[in-house]
Amino acid sequence: LHTSGQVLREIPLAQGWNWISLNLSLPDPAINPVLGTLIHPEDDYIKSQASFSEYFGSAWFGSLDTLGNTSMYQYRANLPDTLKLIGELIDPSMQPIPFTAGWNWISYLPNKPLPVDEALVGLSPLTGDLIKGQFGFAQYIANFGWIGNLSHLMPPQGYQLRMANAGV
Repeated sequence: LHTSGQVLREIPLAQGWNWISLNLSLPDPAINPVLGTLIHPEDDYIKSQASFSEYFGSAWFGSLDTLGNTSMYQYRANLPDTLKLIGELIDPSMQPIPFTAGWNWISYLPNKPLPVDEALVGLSPLTGDLIKGQFGFAQYIANFGWIGNLSHLMPPQGYQLRMANAGV
C-alpha cells in the first residue's frame, strides 16, 4: 500500500463571519484553486490582515491572491458551506510564525487542540499581551500565564495576537 502523504481537511463555514487558518501545506496556494471546492461562494468575501478578495461570477477578485498557512483569514460566507483542502500535514516546530509588535493575524498549525499556555509556550509575552479567537480571548498576566475564556487553541481556527514586542 502506497499513499501520497496528503490528507483531506474539511472546514465547515457558517453563514456570516468565520475565523479560519489553513494548517496544511497546499500544492497550489493560489486563491481560486484553494477555495475551488466551495459550492456556494457567490457574494462571499475573504480577508487577511492586509488584503481581501470577493467572489464574482466564477472567480475570486481582489488583492488577496494566495493563501498561506501562517496567517489567519476572516471568511464571510453568504450561505453555509464546507471548504475541502488536500495537502501535507505541517510540523509546527518546523514552520515559524513571525509576528510584529501590535496586532497580528496568526494561524494555528497543530492538528489537535492545545491549552493556550502550551500552544504559546515559545513566546516571551508581557503582562497585557492578548490573544483572541472568534469566540473568546486570553490575556497574559506575569506569574499567572494566559487567563481568559479562551482555554484552548483549535484547528482550523485563526487568531488575533497582540504583543508588545515582535518575535516568532
